Amino acid sequence: MTDETVIADAPRRGRPPKAETPEGMVWMTVTKAGDGHISTGEHVAGVGDVTFKRGDRFLAPEASVEALEAKHYAEAD
Repeated sequence: MTDETVIADAPRRGRPPKAETPEGMVWMTVTKAGDGHISTGEHVAGVGDVTFKRGDRFLAPEASVEALEAKHYAEAD
């Protein structure tokens, strides 16, 4: 086993690599005003829609960014 093999097999340290954001999508963070107002798209029978909480991060289509920011529900990262 050479030194090069040892280095290549060593675990990575530090932050994990950033995942690529899909084309046409933007990362958003829910603000205090948006807490409980943005649906995750899930629905629980007898309870209602599941919503994002303050500080949650999610991917949103670029077309939704302006509307969410105008309402101060979320901000683009």
